[in-house]
Amino acid sequence: TISLGELSSGRTFKRATTGEDVTYLRLLGLDEESPVDQVDPAALYSPGEDAFVSQPPVQGTFLVFPTLEPFKRPPPLPGLGLTAEEAAELLGEDANPRIYDDPDPFERDNGSRFRLTIPFRHRSEGVISSFGLGALGIREESERIFLEDRLLVRGVDYEIDYANLGQVTLTDPEGLFATQPEAAIRATWEQKQIFQEAPTSVFGLSTHSRLGDVGGVDVLGLYRSQKTLVNRPGLGLAPASIALGGVNGTLDSGVLWLDRFLGRVPGLRVAGESSFALDGELALSFPNPNTRGEVFVDDFDASNERPLSLLAQEWRRGSAPAFTDGAEAVLPLVPDEANVASLVWQHTWILEAAGDSVGIHEGFLPRQQIDQQIRVAGSQSREQGLLLTLGSAVGGGSPRWASVTTVLSQTGTDLTKSEFLEFYVEGGTALTLVMDLGTVGEDAMFVDSQGRTGGVKDTGVPWGLGLLDQEADPARGEIWGTAADARGVWDEDCEGERGRIYRRGDGRAVCTRGNGRNDSEDMDGDGNLDEREKYLRYVISLDGLSPFLARTREETGTAFQLYRIPLQGLDAIHVGGQVTEADMRAVRHLRVTVAGPRAGSLTLARMRVVGSRWIKRSQDGVLRGIIGDTASFMGRVEVTPVSRLSEGEAYQAPPGVLEQLSDPTSAFAGQGIEFNEKSLAVRFEDVQPGDRAEVYSRFPQRPRNFLAYRQ
Repeated sequence: TISLGELSSGRTFKRATTGEDVTYLRLLGLDEESPVDQVDPAALYSPGEDAFVSQPPVQGTFLVFPTLEPFKRPPPLPGLGLTAEEAAELLGEDANPRIYDDPDPFERDNGSRFRLTIPFRHRSEGVISSFGLGALGIREESERIFLEDRLLVRGVDYEIDYANLGQVTLTDPEGLFATQPEAAIRATWEQKQIFQEAPTSVFGLSTHSRLGDVGGVDVLGLYRSQKTLVNRPGLGLAPASIALGGVNGTLDSGVLWLDRFLGRVPGLRVAGESSFALDGELALSFPNPNTRGEVFVDDFDASNERPLSLLAQEWRRGSAPAFTDGAEAVLPLVPDEANVASLVWQHTWILEAAGDSVGIHEGFLPRQQIDQQIRVAGSQSREQGLLLTLGSAVGGGSPRWASVTTVLSQTGTDLTKSEFLEFYVEGGTALTLVMDLGTVGEDAMFVDSQGRTGGVKDTGVPWGLGLLDQEADPARGEIWGTAADARGVWDEDCEGERGRIYRRGDGRAVCTRGNGRNDSEDMDGDGNLDEREKYLRYVISLDGLSPFLARTREETGTAFQLYRIPLQGLDAIHVGGQVTEADMRAVRHLRVTVAGPRAGSLTLARMRVVGSRWIKRSQDGVLRGIIGDTASFMGRVEVTPVSRLSEGEAYQAPPGVLEQLSDPTSAFAGQGIEFNEKSLAVRFEDVQPGDRAEVYSRFPQRPRNFLAYRQ
């Protein structure tokens, strides 16, 4: 473990090759003359710069493995006086070569044996007003929240969200802790049964029959039947039964004929009567692993989906696209402060009629307001939509543009098993969306009311392009709080309010001053202003002519249209270099740039990355020959679920398959359950003679036994 906070107290080591003095972290076990190379030569934390040369310190603590295979071939440990061989001997049976050597990539990814548990403490300013109990299925009204020995009252002292891991929000934290600032909060609760058990019936029969004076017979029978919770049971979930039967008896009687025979034997004296005794039992078992006689290998209803949050706080002001590749027709040649427009993004807003507010928009009912093909059992839950309002350009330039960015993962998420980016759009027919999926720059394009992209705040802190703008800088030991929130990120004229809902397009909805959130341009939390850009770009015209338009308003039956973008289709534009499979395993951001010749607005709903549980054998899914894993140079494959949501009326379910809940009992849940019967689509093109397109699936549990089935 190397704490980069020790950078300021780093020691000087001699580079073995050049002899020049370079300041490095204090490395455990190295003397000042030890040969060392540059730390972070790949510049992971500061792309394009030499490690620790004119760069700000990286915040945080990192685990650095000293060799490429530390759990197979451990390095020498000079601090303990151990050679590599001695370290390997200590590792012994705890070595795990499987994660390096197993030829099956699935086994490599799932062969881990160790877990790192890292405790930490979090500093904060002021009173923490909310915390999570971290439990699923908390039984309503079963919680007991105590402040020391005082029992808090729900609805008076706190509110709790049972669906969100028991998130508790104190209504008046300052008042609660006014007299007891060091008081501790403790909580108890009850949990529901999370996993339902299949209905099980057991019948038994026991009887006894006497055989006069000579004995008796006992008969025992048991029958156990287990039904299934689902309509299309998979392997291991089929309804089963077992019948058990047993018979035992005793027989004990005199044998008179034996006594008469023995009495006739010369010289033999019989002391008493002869008898015959017999004890015995018989047990039988008749298991039936599948009373239906059939089972589904896969019903294809499950898909590999990743919903993207459309909550406004999950999006932030985006950077100016460093490249206009593929978007030359909608973006200015140089996107800058002269043509950037104002942009407001909201997931809640005030509804108006004839200029008067009539309510608050809190989301869309999926079937009535997004897509009438959506099937929902039970009461529907409203889904969030993100309203984007593009205003006028500060410099009056045209075309105008503005960007927002959401973080998929600070360290990168794997999208190699995903095929489509899909979302619904309402409005914005004169606008175009430019979507960049990959890694984008953090330097947000903010222009103040005077057209400036930089300056100095009243506190003397500089802001603007080329700087890492944030409300609290951890490198300086700053702690975010009310004072930092009041300053905002940039020199903004606006001032927001915590939790307030604004009208459509009101700029205060995205003001960083006083909004109650810790705002920062530092999307990955490494303390650097990262400006490297490499991503897949998709240009989506909202005028109804886009090739990505999957279903129109007439087909959805609402004001929304469905767009479905193949992630690695022929229309994807590689920006900043060729986007490889390795890049798709570490996707960090989605930047959405709204561009158009005039002001307008649009609403995004149901944005998600879609794939299938069935995955392609190779990146493109096309292999050479009928055996082996050699990738072909030609062709490509898409494997994805399809349904009426993606195909509309063109999709027809297989004969005899109904559109129904897989688990009927889920209809009694507290919120609506969506069910749309799906099939698996394998689409391929340019597969050459002798090549093959191959997709496969693994059973999520242990290997399955097919010996009980004939077809």
